[in-house]
Amino acid sequence: MPILCCAAAAFSCTALNLTEGLEPSTCDGVTETCDDLNDLEPTGDPCQRWACDLETGYCAVLTTDADGDGAPAAGCGETPELEDCDDADAARFPGNTEVCDGIDNDCDDIVDPPPC
Repeated sequence: MPILCCAAAAFSCTALNLTEGLEPSTCDGVTETCDDLNDLEPTGDPCQRWACDLETGYCAVLTTDADGDGAPAAGCGETPELEDCDDADAARFPGNTEVCDGIDNDCDDIVDPPPC
């Protein structure tokens, strides 16, 4: 069974010399396929990794967002105040709605502000 490889517009299995035993495939939101590509062809940049581009349906080199909440990992965004304060928890990111749950949901360093 061949290993699947996603191809983005600017990148392809052929361009990366990964064609032997590989088949191009869309990722269709399945991150495991892109994770396989990270193992085969890491970007070498902690702020860039292969991830499923939901607009195209193919793996592409995107800014690191491990929890998939749309906020770039700390140190990886163009605007520090919009970077994720916890890239392992999708319930915590700048601009999120704060709820009374004992967690700083909106990354403003205030946990459950009054009237919680």
